[in-house]
Amino acid sequence: NILFRKGRWERYHQSKLANSVFSQELARRVKKCGGSVKSLCCHPGFAITALQETSNANGGMGYGFLEKVLEKRVAQTQEDGAMPLINCMASKNVENGNMFG
Repeated sequence: NILFRKGRWERYHQSKLANSVFSQELARRVKKCGGSVKSLCCHPGFAITALQETSNANGGMGYGFLEKVLEKRVAQTQEDGAMPLINCMASKNVENGNMFG
């Protein structure tokens, strides 16, 4: 399939970028038409979860020694990774088009 020729990490990155671009375009259109809906975007960043390891176990995204070392030194906790989503949902000053993460 032409859509799946690139590696899994590349497709993962493209999907994250597509979500960001979509939310910004939706925010622009909502503002243009005077709507009251808010288009917001958030991401956890690099958090220590089982996502990478379980993805690798299922034919995944190349999770080896280097990734494990980086995860321990660079990644944040699951709780810290949840903060952008919590802020996005609960902050009082959220405006259309805001991005969290």
